Amino acid sequence: MTPENTNANADFSAILNDTAEEFKQAKVFNDWMPDDGEYTCVLSDLVTGVKDDQNNRFAWWRLTATIQSASDPDIDQSQFSLFYSTKAPGFLKSDVSALAGKTITDIRTADQILRDNLGAIVNVKVSTSPKGYKNTAITEVLEGPDSGKT
Repeated sequence: MTPENTNANADFSAILNDTAEEFKQAKVFNDWMPDDGEYTCVLSDLVTGVKDDQNNRFAWWRLTATIQSASDPDIDQSQFSLFYSTKAPGFLKSDVSALAGKTITDIRTADQILRDNLGAIVNVKVSTSPKGYKNTAITEVLEGPDSGKT
């Protein structure tokens, strides 16, 4: 082993030690997407963050949708992500407007609507673009997040 490798291995090991707890607590990321169609889902989780992409800083949201389909046990309770970012705000604006039942024009309000709608039951349309990208759209709110809670 050369000295450079020894230093690199020591740095690598130190990084592993520094990130061990974060790794232990991390959620498993799954990029599975259902086939094209419309799905009844519970909005079950929201993760947000900031990313620097070639000196272009943007905020992002990853909303988790859990499919509710007792008639199709192969996909029932499967989860997929609805992803939004400030780089392409139209997707976020469309979905939060669907959740709110009116057009939302303020991004802070949009962020709060996502947070406030965890637990809502919605229909989500999944479609594939001509370039092969999976797109999602909330098409209908079936039940608000507080319906059925006492």
